[in-house]
Amino acid sequence: MSQGKTPSPTPTKPAKTPAVSAPRATNRGASGAFTMGAWWRRGISALLLVHLILIVAVPLAIMPPRSRLATTITSWVRPYLDIAQFSHGYGFFATEPGPSHLVEYQLEFSPKEGETRNPILKEFPDIKAHRPRLLYHRHFMLSEKLASYLQPQPVAPQRPSDDVLRTEWGAADWQLREKEYQQDLDLWRRQREIFDVVVKAYGQHLIAESDASLVRLHIKTHLIPPPEEIAKGSKLNDAGYYLVPPESEAQVAADEPAAGTQRMPEEVASPIIPERRVAIPGERR
Repeated sequence: MSQGKTPSPTPTKPAKTPAVSAPRATNRGASGAFTMGAWWRRGISALLLVHLILIVAVPLAIMPPRSRLATTITSWVRPYLDIAQFSHGYGFFATEPGPSHLVEYQLEFSPKEGETRNPILKEFPDIKAHRPRLLYHRHFMLSEKLASYLQPQPVAPQRPSDDVLRTEWGAADWQLREKEYQQDLDLWRRQREIFDVVVKAYGQHLIAESDASLVRLHIKTHLIPPPEEIAKGSKLNDAGYYLVPPESEAQVAADEPAAGTQRMPEEVASPIIPERRVAIPGERR
């Protein structure tokens, strides 16, 4: 290298600028909080709206007079009602609850070795005998279950005049009323068959527990007195607030075939509660 010459600088490569990737879509807002997309929000809002509609529709479909619209709505989503525990007896918790039911029974005994036993009259649930409270509640459910199968027989519709039947709307209305009456009558007959089997199972259980030869039992309907009657001094357990439906009277003998050996009628489908089969004491599964 000769003197007086300055060496030229070595050329350098420009530094590479790192590539900046586009920001990924996240479910977090500017503050870092988790947010849902619009479709998620719409879907959840729709589910909540349906749930709120069912909260109103279920009692309307259960408590008389039943709403046809509410019954139709609940029949579409019956599995969801069961999963969400909508199958409640709203009659116990409504603002105007209906009457409660007890089962009164009389045990009669056959003379043995010259000894005669007097009949014994009892009822269940019995707040004095069934303790703790949970045991009383279980017996209360038994009496209410039996009473739920005891429905009044439908009344046949009155046939309209021939002049009305000659019209198109009159004939169509009469056919619809006849069809609904037949459906109600079939439902009542099935309910009555179930009542007969269940009441026989109850009676045979009472016989087995007491060694009685015969049990006579019926349902006692306990009405709720009006507030003004209570204000006048009436008591909740006054005799006037108890009714005995004549169609609930039954008797079971010890020598009758066991209820578990009979074929259980199909459980009647409720518009709310899915079909379930009644468990009969002593029945083999």
